[in-house]
Amino acid sequence: MADIKYIKVSTLKDLVLVAITVQIPLILRVRREDKDILFLPFLGTGDGIVYLHEVNQPLNCKFIAYNKLKGVISLTIAPSDDARYSTVAIIDVAEQNILSEKFFNKLSKEAKSKKKKSK
Repeated sequence: MADIKYIKVSTLKDLVLVAITVQIPLILRVRREDKDILFLPFLGTGDGIVYLHEVNQPLNCKFIAYNKLKGVISLTIAPSDDARYSTVAIIDVAEQNILSEKFFNKLSKEAKSKKKKSK
């Protein structure tokens, strides 16, 4: 498989907006240690691109509701049937080969490096 390129977005809301804009109403979740890595892969014939966001604690939800009128997100356990909301499902991944162990280690090193710089 070709190298995966990634775009790490600043906020969970940004990742939700990507999912809504490209009309893929789901985000994949991988639990690593004490954090959730949420991602949205775009794989083609060439290099793939993965949009991702790391959350420093496990999210206890299965859906993210985006209020189109107010521009805010909320975490829920059930999809919304309210027309004001776009709902994005969070799919828990049991196994995957899009993101490698090497990739996860790189993310972990980057996070530790940022923590040291902020001190």
